Amino acid sequence: MGTVVSLEKEVSCRVTNSVIKYVESLGYNTDCLVEGLPYPKEYLADPFNWVTWDVRETMCQRAANLVGTEEDWQDTLGGEQ
Repeated sequence: MGTVVSLEKEVSCRVTNSVIKYVESLGYNTDCLVEGLPYPKEYLADPFNWVTWDVRETMCQRAANLVGTEEDWQDTLGGEQ
């Protein structure tokens, strides 16, 4: 039997941690960012963990909806993604 390789894109939780910290710095409650996701906030805030691209996208979309327009959020992230 060969090695199983996942072809699903993965993203470091450095990204999700940054999203959580940024939204918190604006005074928002971040529970809504992680609600219903397969990981707890503590996992997502640990930069040594990894999540799927879809989890990252969900969090970024929720953050954009919470703090302002998507254009504002893209500026915060440093440009188009």
